[in-house]
Amino acid sequence: MSLEFFLWGLLSLFSLLIGMKFLFMYLKDKDKKKLMISIGFLCNIITFTYILLGYHRTGTEIKYFYDLFGWGATPLILALFFSLTERLFNLQKKLDLIFRIYLLIVTSTFLIYLFGIINYPVNAMYMSFLSFIILIFSVILIIKFRDLSSVFFLLSQVFFTVAGYTLGAINTKVAQISDFFPLICFFVAFIFLSTIFILPSTHGQQMSTNSLFSIMKELEESERKRRESISRYDALFNSHSDLIFIYDFSGNFLDANEASLKITGYSKEEIKNLNFKDFLDKGQLLKAFRVIREIKKNGFQKKPEEYRIKSKDGKIIDVEVISSVIIEDGKRVALQGIAHDINERKNAERQILREKLFSESLLESLPGVLYFFDEDGHFIRWNKNLEDISEYSSNDISNMHPLNLFGIDEKHRINDIFNEAFQKGDTIFEADLVSKTGKKIPFYFTGYRLNIEQKNYLIGVGIDLTDLKQTELELQYAHEQLTKINRDLEIKVDKRTAEIKKLLNQKDEFINQLGHDLKNPIGPIINLIFLLKKRDKNPENKQIFEVLDRNINYIKNLVIKTIQLARLNSPDTMLNYEDINLREEINNVIDQNKYLFIDNNIKIKNNLTDRLIVSADKLRLTEIFNNLISNSVKYSKDSGKITFNAKSDHNFVTVSVEDEGIGMTDEQKNRIFDEFYKTDASRHDFDSSGLGLPICKRIVEKHGGKIWVESKGLGKGSIFYFTIPNNKGKRVN
Repeated sequence: MSLEFFLWGLLSLFSLLIGMKFLFMYLKDKDKKKLMISIGFLCNIITFTYILLGYHRTGTEIKYFYDLFGWGATPLILALFFSLTERLFNLQKKLDLIFRIYLLIVTSTFLIYLFGIINYPVNAMYMSFLSFIILIFSVILIIKFRDLSSVFFLLSQVFFTVAGYTLGAINTKVAQISDFFPLICFFVAFIFLSTIFILPSTHGQQMSTNSLFSIMKELEESERKRRESISRYDALFNSHSDLIFIYDFSGNFLDANEASLKITGYSKEEIKNLNFKDFLDKGQLLKAFRVIREIKKNGFQKKPEEYRIKSKDGKIIDVEVISSVIIEDGKRVALQGIAHDINERKNAERQILREKLFSESLLESLPGVLYFFDEDGHFIRWNKNLEDISEYSSNDISNMHPLNLFGIDEKHRINDIFNEAFQKGDTIFEADLVSKTGKKIPFYFTGYRLNIEQKNYLIGVGIDLTDLKQTELELQYAHEQLTKINRDLEIKVDKRTAEIKKLLNQKDEFINQLGHDLKNPIGPIINLIFLLKKRDKNPENKQIFEVLDRNINYIKNLVIKTIQLARLNSPDTMLNYEDINLREEINNVIDQNKYLFIDNNIKIKNNLTDRLIVSADKLRLTEIFNNLISNSVKYSKDSGKITFNAKSDHNFVTVSVEDEGIGMTDEQKNRIFDEFYKTDASRHDFDSSGLGLPICKRIVEKHGGKIWVESKGLGKGSIFYFTIPNNKGKRVN
């Protein structure tokens, strides 16, 4: 047996062992890369067997064997190519697809070689190209990972390539080369591979874990753990409710978490272009850089610092910041600041401060004194007024008992009041406050009990009554003077009232007597004129009799209405109330005056319903309607319309009589109900006495109602309103 035969056999055995090793590793962790390497080494045995039999020099008539010799190295080269490709391009998730492609190519090339579709030279070129790519990937692997295993792998690939080229040259008889040269190359290549895959490392671990693919696996696992660690850090970084900033020693921001971006309003890209000065005013900026110098010197920040930072929209945010150094490779590369949002706390503090200032201002601005002491009589709080009025200093008051502010004769009473207040909860009392110089000032005190931490206190105010007491004396004197004046005035008023009543009675008696005195001779005169008018046939005297008749009737009407008004003014005049259907009553009055309406071309409209029942004196109510109708007809134009309306409101019915007459001015409306008043147009009208509307006014008032007139002006008509009790209303007598 030759030495060459032994060495080729040994190489075949090594290839078998390495293939089996990778197969066991695959069965353990199901890594498809190891299965590809295992297939490659096991298939490579075909090449070594061909050489072992010496066919690489002598050739063989077994064509299939020769073709398989060319194909034997293909699976291993493809396995190394795909493994390196997966590692360099991080195709871990697509490893199953890569394995299927590997099997497809291995199977396809096997069939191609088996049926002689491709000859050996073409295969050699194909294998050379893949070997060249593998060498390039190996160099990239060294550059990327910079470890010894990558160097060993590159060296093994170099010697495998050299061995392959040498065998090709021997097989094609291109050169006369001894078998020892490819044997040495294969052995060196196997030594480097053994160093990577088999031999134990200097760290006591199996080198299989430091093999190329195990290293890849570990690197992938390390990368995965690193990414998970970064992911967890990012999750913690971004989910933290506090503001977290990364910045350099010049105050330039490098990164910020989601809470920082949300509160400040900046995006991550915007904040990386910002500096401390974009967030802080000048005073705070100096403090921030002082803290940075402190951290650089001591390596840490001794205590948190408070800042007021500006958000993107100009809003001020209060934060409390603590910073620390970020160290990489033993160097201080940046700073990390954690800012806690204390906006609510600072707002609460500012609110408390405002409330304190407000309370102190309020206490000091009180017009009186304020006191606050405990059950033992120790003053807790008081205002400046108490010092000013009592003339005691702040130190004096803090060391004195509240009872010492009162006179000796009042202390026992005041002590009882304080004790009662502590028991019942409140008190009010009047007492003289005695100043340090003995001056007595009257005060009105209030007190209210407070319980703070299981201890009772009394708080209250005192109002100076000096001015009030003086005012009371002045008011008392003024009241006495006013009472005296009132008594004198009442005597004078009673006297004048009696005189007026006497005059009114005398006037009513005079008018009544005058009416009777005038009424008695008027009757015979009227009758006499009538007889004379009837007997005298002279047409020239007819006009004289008409003048006499008109004037005597005017006097008669004036006397009757004067007597009627005098009776209405008398308190002895009584009304005869009865329930009256207002619509029917108006219809009766309209019927009585129908010839008056016909003669003056007046249209009448009664809008009342049958449901309106009033309680009134029927004769007096008829007189009201007659007077109002007569007034409307008298002051209407050649033709017109009179409208009656009414509405019920609680205990009264409001009646209105509307005409389209000459209307009234404001002055006429104010005087229309005065006795003997006539408008300018009717001042010399003998049909008008000037007493019709005053009589209506007295009748309405006797019923407890009121009467008034409305007009939009001259030529725009008038509306007379009056109220009368309904049958549910209170009757007035």
